[in-house]
Amino acid sequence: IFFVESNMSKVDEAEAIEELRKRLQGPGDPKARKKQSKSWWEKMNFVEELRDEKLITYDHLGKLDNDTLRRFLAARKYNLKKAENMVRDWARWRALNKVDEILPPDGKIRKDSNDILFEAMIQSATVCTDKKGRPVYWERTGKMDLGTILKYCTEDDLVRRYVRNMEVTRKELVEASTKKLENLLLDQKYLSRGRSNIAQSIAEYTAPDFTKQVAIFDLAGLDKIPKGPVLKLMKRCMGIGQAFYPERLGRAILLNAPGTFQVLWKLLSPFLDKVTKKKISVLGKKKYLKVLMEDISSEYIPTEYGGYLQVSLRLLARKEKS
Repeated sequence: IFFVESNMSKVDEAEAIEELRKRLQGPGDPKARKKQSKSWWEKMNFVEELRDEKLITYDHLGKLDNDTLRRFLAARKYNLKKAENMVRDWARWRALNKVDEILPPDGKIRKDSNDILFEAMIQSATVCTDKKGRPVYWERTGKMDLGTILKYCTEDDLVRRYVRNMEVTRKELVEASTKKLENLLLDQKYLSRGRSNIAQSIAEYTAPDFTKQVAIFDLAGLDKIPKGPVLKLMKRCMGIGQAFYPERLGRAILLNAPGTFQVLWKLLSPFLDKVTKKKISVLGKKKYLKVLMEDISSEYIPTEYGGYLQVSLRLLARKEKS
């Protein structure tokens, strides 16, 4: 069975989700799953001692929620076999790298041992939402003191940090969308419109695009960061994001990209699929406000980037993480 995303009706999508769930309830055919090269897995893994693969079970895959299955289906253009292989690779990677142990069992997000270092070396914060209600993450990537960070952290530590941030973001997106839905159900304005309008509003709030993130990276100063470590780290993180966090990126805008980054981008972009590439805009030092305003209202864009939001990203980041 093969579905094309552009022609997918809600009924066909529901059928695809259920069919994928049925396939995941079994052990799967190891011969049918595309075997990844050793080098590919070395790039994806970030723990010193990997778990024994014989201990990995896939019993829980058939119980995954619809939203999770929909993301994997969309990432593989609703090709069920490819989506099944992607889910099984995802489960294997999470088990081997103990990803479920990164956040505490109670679900509360706490600072880890490296928080003080990263807060001092990386200026970042989530500032408001875009026109679709998606949270907007801002980061001054070019101001990152990677040289100092690498004195105290290994490359694997940085990859683990990236995965931790992805886990935190995933949790926050789910919580935010759930709260939005709860508020909607309590909103008398929608309740007074009748059952059909409520159903339509719920569908809009729970659409897959709603639980995605918009990311803004300011690359001013990136030309001063060592290129070798940056390229290697970005390739690993991009690979993890594509393979194990599908359909979480709404859009990424890279501002103030220096000329040297264009060379890096030519080396990195081939590792991205076409869908992801379309979501990423690489811009220079001028005329990026118009692009930002395609997704973000001017009152939610910091003044340093041409908007009207008077806020210090560094101060906001400290307040957000305290």
